[in-house]
Amino acid sequence: METTKKQTSNPWGLLIIVLILATAPPAALFKIASVQTTMINSLGLTSTQVGLLSSAFSLASVVMAIPGGLIAAKFGNWKTGLLSFLAVIVGGSIGVFFSGLSLLILARVIEGIGQVLIGLVGPSVISQAFSPEKRGKAMGVFMTYMSIASVMAYNVFPRIAKSSGWKGTWVFTTVFALICLVVWALLKKPISSTEVAVSNEEPPARLRDVVTNKSVWLISLQLTLCTIAFQAAYQFLSNYLVTVRGLEETTAGSLCSISGTIGILGSILAGAISDKLHTRKWVIIVLSVVCGLHFMLPTMLPTGLFAAYIFIFGLLGNGSGPVAMTAATEVVSSPKLAGVSVALVTLMMNVGILLASPIFGMILDMTNTNWTIAYVSMGFISIAGGCTLLFCKKLK
Repeated sequence: METTKKQTSNPWGLLIIVLILATAPPAALFKIASVQTTMINSLGLTSTQVGLLSSAFSLASVVMAIPGGLIAAKFGNWKTGLLSFLAVIVGGSIGVFFSGLSLLILARVIEGIGQVLIGLVGPSVISQAFSPEKRGKAMGVFMTYMSIASVMAYNVFPRIAKSSGWKGTWVFTTVFALICLVVWALLKKPISSTEVAVSNEEPPARLRDVVTNKSVWLISLQLTLCTIAFQAAYQFLSNYLVTVRGLEETTAGSLCSISGTIGILGSILAGAISDKLHTRKWVIIVLSVVCGLHFMLPTMLPTGLFAAYIFIFGLLGNGSGPVAMTAATEVVSSPKLAGVSVALVTLMMNVGILLASPIFGMILDMTNTNWTIAYVSMGFISIAGGCTLLFCKKLK
């Protein structure tokens, strides 16, 4: 049977609005890393504990990946978007009124559900609102929502924390999500126009067909390891600049935001280069190895070079993820399996995000806060990730 869909009259206008609104959940993600030092000092947390706070957000991404897809399929884009913002509001409200570590971890998990849902809704809206020949460009624009949220967090949140304490950032993200909820509710007609009714005569793509694919697992392992290295090195960099280099938290936050800004360009360039060279494998391997060497450098550089260091950090570090996602669609036997393959790789990437901060924090705690050992360890993890693709014979 045919797929029916209403025509979206102004898809680019809808894309821009959805892009802006979609920054609310990831803004909640980055509010811990951007004011990490303030929270450690205010709550007396260890590096491991603050790492758990950062990663608890990603726990929902692991647990809710498949259920989230079922929710989106059942309720549609508009209702799922409402649930996304509600989750951020509920989680943020817990952090506003309570300060206990257990409740803060719970709050982060609830907020993480919001991130899972908006991460499913956004691409669904874009894929249905745009014609195939424009869909790639539109999807590339939408996928900058994480980087935009990162830039906002590292520039705005340290300033809020300086004047209002760490709870001020929780109030900000909660109110921001509330505003986004209201705007999203008003967009029922254009958002609902991107929802389709499909009746498939062919058997659906099965998770088992992807789970038994060795190449998908190798790409997943590569992305998991590289995500651990990149996210850990990035999320603790502001703390390092404040506690070791003596920078103000606002200054450190502004420096770290360079990574998110230039990461937009890095993602686009990496994808374009892999298209031009007709290879995903070697672009990912080279990026992973070069990034690994770069991650080892922070403690060896003079403070004056950190702006340049973070620029390169963001340009290179944000490149392999989008290329790996594309690669995941090219190693399966049928186009029907592409979406399932990407879902599995995304799930494993979220596992990497979940593990990143606790691993880095534990290394610091076990080595008496030896930042050099911690950063060199991340470098080796990134290199190991890239090398896994040497065994991926299907991937070009």
